[in-house]
Amino acid sequence: MFKILEESDIIALYSDVTESFKGSLRWLNCFMKRYKLSLRRHTKVSQKLLQQTEELLENFCQYVMHLRIENSYELCNIFNMDEMPVYFDMASNFTINPKGDKTIHIRCTSNEKNCFTVMLTCMGSSYPPICIFKEKRMPHGEHLPTGIIVWFQENGWMDANLMKDYINYFKDAVISRPRTPKMMVYDSFRGHLYDSIKKDFHEIGFDLAVIPDGLTSICQPLDITINKPFKDNL
Repeated sequence: MFKILEESDIIALYSDVTESFKGSLRWLNCFMKRYKLSLRRHTKVSQKLLQQTEELLENFCQYVMHLRIENSYELCNIFNMDEMPVYFDMASNFTINPKGDKTIHIRCTSNEKNCFTVMLTCMGSSYPPICIFKEKRMPHGEHLPTGIIVWFQENGWMDANLMKDYINYFKDAVISRPRTPKMMVYDSFRGHLYDSIKKDFHEIGFDLAVIPDGLTSICQPLDITINKPFKDNL
């Protein structure tokens, strides 16, 4: 406001105001109240939906319905998979602190940006989570807990090579029902979209329903209902 009042046009129009203006806390509070402004806690950037969301959503729904009518999938043969980052230090945004402190610190281990990837798969029941760590191989002397699958990748993320491992894993998981029509629903992450990956899925009897880019927050069941409770439990 002080910078605005120093502009020549403003001085010409409001010379009496510029000389007497006091940028007090009361003035600031009245200004914010007048324009319905308030101090807010920092929030994450929300995903903005595309302008053609309704059209994309309608086309995707029709495609899935067409697959279901054509192949008559049993519900236990409709699969959904999704990857998500899990942070080693999942610090809360809240802490207990004496009243009146102007600066609030939250204790952490300086690992709040270090993460690994967890891949979840569900259908009628869930499959064991697959954890992908940022390593080339299993560190010497480490022992894995039961009930999870651990893979390694240099960046700690899913790529085309690990997608082939994932398909081989499912090849063993569904070997008892090779001729039953099955559908896999996943998002349009780049590692999912290689022609070789789609071909490998089709070879083990999976039809693919790829969620269009921008519709994950609407059409990805794991993202909507499972990922947050999973992280909350962690």
